[in-house]
Amino acid sequence: MEGAKRTVSLTNYLIELPPSTHIIASIIALGTLFGSAVYKDFELAVKEGLWLLSIPALLTVIIFKLLSPRTSLKHIAATAFVGELIYLVAYIINVNIKTAPWNHISIFIGSSLVFLVWYLVARFIFLLKYRSLLFAFIQLFFYAFFLATANISTLTFYEALPNFIIPSLIIFLGITTFFFIINAPMKRNFGIRSTDALTYFFSQWFYRKKDMERAFEKVGEKVKTLVGIVKIKCGQEEVWLTIPYFHFGPFGNLGGSEFTEAMERFAKQKGAKCMVFHGPSTHELNPVSSKEFEQVFKKIENAPPPKKSVKLAYGEGKAEECKAQALITEEGALIFLTRKPYVTEDIGVGLGLFLTSEGDKRFGKALIIDQHNAETGEITSFEAASIT
Repeated sequence: MEGAKRTVSLTNYLIELPPSTHIIASIIALGTLFGSAVYKDFELAVKEGLWLLSIPALLTVIIFKLLSPRTSLKHIAATAFVGELIYLVAYIINVNIKTAPWNHISIFIGSSLVFLVWYLVARFIFLLKYRSLLFAFIQLFFYAFFLATANISTLTFYEALPNFIIPSLIIFLGITTFFFIINAPMKRNFGIRSTDALTYFFSQWFYRKKDMERAFEKVGEKVKTLVGIVKIKCGQEEVWLTIPYFHFGPFGNLGGSEFTEAMERFAKQKGAKCMVFHGPSTHELNPVSSKEFEQVFKKIENAPPPKKSVKLAYGEGKAEECKAQALITEEGALIFLTRKPYVTEDIGVGLGLFLTSEGDKRFGKALIIDQHNAETGEITSFEAASIT
């Protein structure tokens, strides 16, 4: 369960970036802050700080946006701000170490780290497979030029540029070798490289693309499961209660994540309204793509129409912290399970089928609805083997 807790906690870190104007203002402020820390004269401090840090960062943002207009300005500026922050630390170390060549080593290490940041972000988040290397080198060129023409440095541009580029190339060769090593086993076992999987993830997260669904289709397996449908006639309106025994995941707009919205659109096309409930299933039963919904829609469309009238009864039962509430008719029952207020993970499909079978014995037909919550507190999971 430790892995489940970490996965749930991950969403706490997916915060929204501030507006691009705020980030650009921070880039300017960071340069001024550095100048103020080095020079007592305010005018010189602002001039040198902007020249060394802010202007090369802003030029990188402008060039990047011109060459990749579809990339969000906010994300480009945020990456430039992180790079500028690393350069700031490197320059402060340089100022405080007077002995050559040690005073320049911090700058060269810092520049190679910024190169790595730009390359990885452009490659995996901005999805620029080949241009990522170009943009990583462009910012090196700008920072080397403005460093060589600033009062803080004794290096010429032709001395600074190779010392910026060579450590960065070494890091690039190292990261390329690392990618080759980790890609080989995943490519062999699943037919997809680890780096491609990471790219697909971010393409869905930032651009809502579905490249990852094609990868899911390669590694997915065919399964048989249940889809419960209860059709109710309310005056002239028909309402569908849908209980799929598969999961709404994995995330974003991939696989089954958009099932509830797709189900609502399908019901509307057929002149009905719908409610979708969470059936007993975990992430092991995520549809690999949205195309799988068509099979579900065909089954629902072919389900018999609602009867004119039925007798409805309500029942509930409790054992320890578990509670069941049921809507019972002559033909079957809808059974809602919960451990409220205790936090519970998804009911596994094996346990769900067992409970469905037990419900069938008592009510003719039964459908299990999982009323779990798994957002805060101690997460508890139940599988078929959990039953004693």
